[in-house]
Formats: sequence, structure tokens, C-alpha cells
Amino acid sequence: ELNLSKTKVLKFRMGGRFAADDVFSYDGGSVELCNEYTYLGVVLQPSLSFTKHIAEKKRKSFATIGCLKDLHLISIETGLKIFKIKIDPMVTYAFTEIARFFTTTNLKEIDKIKARFLKKLLGLHKNTSNTHVLC
Repeated sequence: ELNLSKTKVLKFRMGGRFAADDVFSYDGGSVELCNEYTYLGVVLQPSLSFTKHIAEKKRKSFATIGCLKDLHLISIETGLKIFKIKIDPMVTYAFTEIARFFTTTNLKEIDKIKARFLKKLLGLHKNTSNTHVLC
């Protein structure tokens, strides 16, 4: 039995609005069209751009980094191990499947996550240039 209240349709397209005849139904009931859908932790968008997925991963990573207190008091080696354990899995989940759709802008946004972590690890202000931190 299909639960129509929990069922959604995501129409992959190059952009624009839904057409007037974009109506989906099942067994006499209508199925809702949506502009994004999170499936197994990956935010899918109609254009397969993954900008919202990366923004969500970035938000969650920044929240986790913010919870790590006194990070600047530990060694860089230990800090990088913490990054590999806590942050990296969050960011790289499903990466091999969706990375081919990433743009240069997407990759720069992902770099900001490691830059934020390194700034906190090194005791730098969060407005310090990412270029200096990632070199």
C-alpha cells in the first residue's frame, strides 16, 4: 500500500517552473511535486546541482566545529585526526556518487569547511583568509 501523504515526486529538469500538465496521480489520489528531496542523506534538486546538499553539509560541519571547545590547545596532528573522525565523514558521505556533478563553486564551498576547522585548530580568527590557511 502506497501512502500518498508521504509520497513525493521530484521531476528532474534543466530549470524553470513546473508545466501546467505536470500532475502526478496514483490510484485516484494526487502526488505532490517537490523542488528538493533528501534521500539517504543526499539533498536532490531537479537540476542535479547539489548546491543545497553542500550548503546543508557545510551548516552541519560548522555546527560540529563550533562545538569543539579549546581546539587550539591540542597538537595539529591530533586536531587533524579529529577532523578525519568527526568532520570528514559528514562532508564526504556519498561523495563518490555525486562528485561528478560538482562545479568549481561547489568545491570551493567544501574547502571552506576544512578552512574553518583549521582556523579554529590554529587559533586564528574565522575571518582570516582561507587562502592562507589552505596553502
